[in-house]
Amino acid sequence: MDTYLNIILDRYLLPFGEQVLSLSPGGWAIVSAILFGTVVMMRSLRMVRRADADARPENVETRVQPVPRPTRPKRVTRNVQQDPQVAEASVVDDHQSVRRAPRPAPVRSAQVQPRQMPNLAAKPEEQRPVGKKSLTPGEVAEALNSVRFDGISLMKWQEYCLLRDIEGLLERLGSGHRLFCHVALREFFEPSNNKHSPALRNAVASAIAPYRADFLIVDRQGYPAMGIGFGKTDPVVRTVFVQAQLPCLTVQADYDWMELEPELVQLLGATPRSMRKSA
Repeated sequence: MDTYLNIILDRYLLPFGEQVLSLSPGGWAIVSAILFGTVVMMRSLRMVRRADADARPENVETRVQPVPRPTRPKRVTRNVQQDPQVAEASVVDDHQSVRRAPRPAPVRSAQVQPRQMPNLAAKPEEQRPVGKKSLTPGEVAEALNSVRFDGISLMKWQEYCLLRDIEGLLERLGSGHRLFCHVALREFFEPSNNKHSPALRNAVASAIAPYRADFLIVDRQGYPAMGIGFGKTDPVVRTVFVQAQLPCLTVQADYDWMELEPELVQLLGATPRSMRKSA
């Protein structure tokens, strides 16, 4: 045993002691720093291991407490008047059967009046629509007396000149033709009675009601003979004349009467008389 101690002393402890005694102040500082770092590292490792051990599931005590069941209040039956043979209802828990006493029959209050049946024969009063009331004849006359009216021309000057030229031509023709201006088509045209149903006739009459012919020439019996449009002719107006197998002519504002007159005479199928020379 002493031999081993001497060997350890000679080989390890004495050389280590000589090395320690031979250290300079700077060496002692390095050794101190190493020892301090070692201690700090060991303490850190111990703290990390302790934290890991605490974080393991088997070390965590999970205690699940049962959810408390809410207690239900006890039911109390109402004290009602009942037959003596029926037992009174007692205060029991919700989980036990409860024997209830029958409810008494409702008693009609004296203040409640019985519902009356509606009288179907009596009609409700009709409510008049709220709006502007119509003026009386006296109010209309008073309004007219307070307004001043001015006459206006029915057509443009070029159109009025065409009216005078056509009237002069019809007078010279002497065939009994007459001239109308701004005539509603519904006043002179209607579908044939023997070819169309009444529903279709009424629909067509309503469709052409808004349309007018600028000029309409009628024959001696008062039937339409020719239509004239000033500037342009509406397609609906032209279609009505075509379906009636009557001529429809369009006259521009810058018309030349010397060229227009023979065309009108040809379409009317009459021979004009010569105009008298003025003195």
